[in-house]
Amino acid sequence: MAPAHSSSWMQTHRDAFGSRPLYKLCIPNSHDAGTYRLDYGTSGGGKGPVLTQTKSILEQLNIGVRRFDIRPTFANRPGTAEFSWHCGHYTGEAADKIGWQGGSCASIQEVVNQVNEFTKDNAELIILDISHTYAINISNPISSTSRDVNPDEWASLFSTLKGINCLFTVDRVGGDHGKPLQDYLLDEFIGNGKAAVIVPVDEYSNRQELIRHGFWPVHTLEGKPYLSLGGTSVTHTQNNSEAIWSVLLPSGADSVLNLAAKEQQERFPWLLQQLASESLSASSITMDRIENADLLTFCLAVSYYRYYQETGRSEQPVVVYGAALITNANAQEQIQAAIQQGRSISADNQLLTDTWEGIHKSCAVLYSHGGLVKGRWAREGSQLHFGQDVMSVTYGNKEVMNAKLYYRLLKLIEERGTVRVTNQEIVGGDQNDPLVGTRKTCVVVYRRRGAAEKEERHALEFDNMSF
Repeated sequence: MAPAHSSSWMQTHRDAFGSRPLYKLCIPNSHDAGTYRLDYGTSGGGKGPVLTQTKSILEQLNIGVRRFDIRPTFANRPGTAEFSWHCGHYTGEAADKIGWQGGSCASIQEVVNQVNEFTKDNAELIILDISHTYAINISNPISSTSRDVNPDEWASLFSTLKGINCLFTVDRVGGDHGKPLQDYLLDEFIGNGKAAVIVPVDEYSNRQELIRHGFWPVHTLEGKPYLSLGGTSVTHTQNNSEAIWSVLLPSGADSVLNLAAKEQQERFPWLLQQLASESLSASSITMDRIENADLLTFCLAVSYYRYYQETGRSEQPVVVYGAALITNANAQEQIQAAIQQGRSISADNQLLTDTWEGIHKSCAVLYSHGGLVKGRWAREGSQLHFGQDVMSVTYGNKEVMNAKLYYRLLKLIEERGTVRVTNQEIVGGDQNDPLVGTRKTCVVVYRRRGAAEKEERHALEFDNMSF
């Protein structure tokens, strides 16, 4: 069973987050959330190109996911006229040659049942985004077609979705007056100790009917988004070749799930620094293949550092391990010492305590150092490399370091890559040229991962600098 700091993380952190608007939190978001098991589909719609998740909706809720990309498809079982609503993952990209291809996964009723099961015991805010709604007539092998959903079919979908308990309706906020949902405080959703489930429905024009059913239009009367939680996505969209190979070899390297695993392996070590380079403005992180607490660990680190920044505590590192905020004085002292001394430290249970027995955890650290927000991440038992750093960048004898340049150079140094020294690459364009009309020298001082000594690279403008 998931611990409370994961299954009810919003309630766990309400003292910090309750009085904050929703957009100031970073919400874990599941891409194609209902495609964790394949029920039926077309000839070219096997598990390889269809499945994007491995955990059920209930399991995803328990490991911290709070926003779900639900794509209802009204499709018939192959060889029958039996149509039903499922979370679909279909494509018509080559419909003129091979028809629509894909699969129907968890039923919409299953989604409703699992959300209700969760909210019986957890007073959390949940968002179910309803989009990409269409009907599929499966006619294998290559003659399947799609069409728009008709009014009776919409009515049957709404009838199922109305079975969601704890719907957070337009009436609960005093009517359709246009205040974006992301501007409401978390306490306005769940401060009464009850769960709140928001269901925005895209591609349905009758807003009053949506409101009558307890759902939300996607846009206000003024045309603004009712719920805008921008962020970053750690996903990989299959290209045509990958999709074909994943049909032929469903468990091969080109399946959506295996491509997602590769994407995560490549991006997780850099994700916090990427987010820091974007001013930690992400209100959500979207992922395929959500299997453990990693996504929630990232989101909590971002949410807490923003909270610390606004409450005058940005000098204190945010440490999240296995989705638990680590405030233990000994752990904080050791991590701060490692940061100041520029050395590595192991992210393990001995330092951080076992926050979630039986699950393989990861640790996220966001901290202020050298005038920048920096982020480090490591899996349980691996090293947090605080010594890996870029200390300074001068260009035309002027210090030009900023968050975006720091992130780019840190990655290049790790990859032993090359950068061409130009105004665009170093200072973002000619408008920021520190010495107009002069060929400048760029000097980068840095330390590699695991190294004791600093290194220095020099290059003239228009030359290459290799690390």
